[in-house]
Amino acid sequence: MPGVGDQRVGTRGFSLTQVPGSVITVVRVGSLELTVQAFKSSSPADDDDVATVEAVTRMFAERARQAQNGQTPTARTQQ
Repeated sequence: MPGVGDQRVGTRGFSLTQVPGSVITVVRVGSLELTVQAFKSSSPADDDDVATVEAVTRMFAERARQAQNGQTPTARTQQ
């Protein structure tokens, strides 16, 4: 996930609850840490699941940055 937040990590696969269809991102934006996680228990996570979580993560990161800069958050997903 290049370019999202100040620091970031992402994973696809098993989560702490052993759900094979999980996608998790954790990003730091300024003083905030944001976690976005999606579960799909019926099958393993695919590229569409990853793309969706990345889009939501980017939106939340931009909104967090806007709020920390004193702006009204307006960021949206590009879907």
